[in-house]
Amino acid sequence: MIILLQVICSFLFATGCLFSLIDMRTKWDRSFKYFGISLILLSLMAAIDLWVRPSHASLADKLFWERMLHVLACFFFPFSLGYHLMITRWPTITPLKILIGMGALCLPLVFTDPMINSRNGSVMGGPLYYALFFPFALFYIGCANYVVIRRLKTAVGHERKILWFHLAGFILLAGFGLIDMTGVANPATRIIPSFKIIGILVYGVMASLIFAERFLMILRDNQATFAKLETAYRDLEQVNALKQLGESTAIINHEIKNYMFMIGGNAQLLREAVPLSEKGSQIVDNIITSVERLTEFSDDILKLSRTEVVREKHPVNLSQVIHGTIEKHFPGRKACFQLSGLERERFMFGDWSKLEQVFVNIFNNSFEASGGQPVEIKVKANATDTTLVVSVEDDGVGCDEMQIDCLFKAFYTTKKRQGGTGLGMSITRTIVESHGGRISAYSKNLARKGEHGLKLVMTFPFYASKLAEEAGRKHPIALVKEGMDNFGDIIRVFGNLKVNPYVVADVGDLSGLDVPPESLTVIVSAKAMADNFTRLADYPQLCLVSRHKHNLYILDQGRGSRPEIFSEEYVASSMLRSPRSRTRFRERQHQLVP
Repeated sequence: MIILLQVICSFLFATGCLFSLIDMRTKWDRSFKYFGISLILLSLMAAIDLWVRPSHASLADKLFWERMLHVLACFFFPFSLGYHLMITRWPTITPLKILIGMGALCLPLVFTDPMINSRNGSVMGGPLYYALFFPFALFYIGCANYVVIRRLKTAVGHERKILWFHLAGFILLAGFGLIDMTGVANPATRIIPSFKIIGILVYGVMASLIFAERFLMILRDNQATFAKLETAYRDLEQVNALKQLGESTAIINHEIKNYMFMIGGNAQLLREAVPLSEKGSQIVDNIITSVERLTEFSDDILKLSRTEVVREKHPVNLSQVIHGTIEKHFPGRKACFQLSGLERERFMFGDWSKLEQVFVNIFNNSFEASGGQPVEIKVKANATDTTLVVSVEDDGVGCDEMQIDCLFKAFYTTKKRQGGTGLGMSITRTIVESHGGRISAYSKNLARKGEHGLKLVMTFPFYASKLAEEAGRKHPIALVKEGMDNFGDIIRVFGNLKVNPYVVADVGDLSGLDVPPESLTVIVSAKAMADNFTRLADYPQLCLVSRHKHNLYILDQGRGSRPEIFSEEYVASSMLRSPRSRTRFRERQHQLVP
């Protein structure tokens, strides 16, 4: 038994050193340091009972090591309470300051007889022990339990499980410790030196396992964040290149236009002043066409370099913008458009001309992607409490995986032979983001259902009173991370809509949410559904999200059996549709404030 306890004690000491070293090298979270030091102090206290005391039989030696054990306790209490305040995100450190003051008072008195002394062949506590050290320990126990219990009332998911394990282990530690403190150093049995060893080791093992799980969770989140930073860095490199290009664009554009004017003018004069053969006329026409395309390319470069965050925002009815774009730029192709949700006013703040350019670029892209065949363009508008959602879907040739990844990159085009510059969609994304919005692309080709075409979904934020408060509230949607390898992409879709779902580690954490099962939409992975099929039966609104090639697909058991592309439009139209949300949106239509 003693050997087993010694092995566990050594494990706790090594674990404490590991977590302290992690904090020293990474500076991820100060709670690692406080937890590591607490474990080291706990293991040293257990080591005194397991290794030191059995080898010292004299009463004087026992008295000395009992006092050393209480010295360690004077340091352990503040470090342990500091750790509990950090993991519960307690708003003040006042309890820790009080505890440090009490420890500073008790520490120098530990080596005095009124605190701990030897009488009648045993080590016992004196009057100061019960007047000072005992209240010191009780205050630590009370504060540590109080902050954990208070946090349990609001904690959900994985955090709730961590707090429950800490509370259970801490109660055992405090209970066994108090048993020993009432008799100070009286051994519990002949098998173990003291009761507090059991509490120390049980608490240490439970806390170490839970904290290790928390460490792995933080490590996974940091890896995901690092991957996003790598992507952002690559995007930043592209932006810097465009910025450098933009700084000299005006001069370049001016010079290009001068030369193009001269070339085009001379070509026109040549065709009018000199009799040309049929081949010569064709060559001149090619020169004039090339000049026109180069001039358009120059204008696109200038537009891209000048696009920035729209600061002068005005109320814009996006329904009128779309209708006006079709009337002005595509009057002969009205029959190709199917409009939905645009019969009502859809207000946002922005720049009319720039938004018109967005839809001109998108519609042109759809017509060019038709391959000369009749094309159908579906334009849908929807709204959540905080976001206006517009989707444009066509049945053109669509994109493969590589093409859709490069869709918004500057100078990328599949139509170079037709004079494409590869700037239209890049300019479109820049304008949408300059309005504080986001644009996402989904290819219907990747579904392998015989469909083809492209779907673009744009989200624009409302600028309404109390918008920040509305955007900060939790929505009745739960996202279960268990087995979900596309978690970041799902969060991106919700983020574009300013939707805040509940995020839980596993299916078991759903029961801790303050939302009844019948009102909660649960999103799980295929693995989580297979492993927890019976437990998920209590949730009628259950969705399975999976990735196929580039797209995310969702299978909603409450709305049918056919997988749909998981996009901002799907979330807005299917997950957030409720009388309450529609009423709130109508109330905000006349509350717009820039």
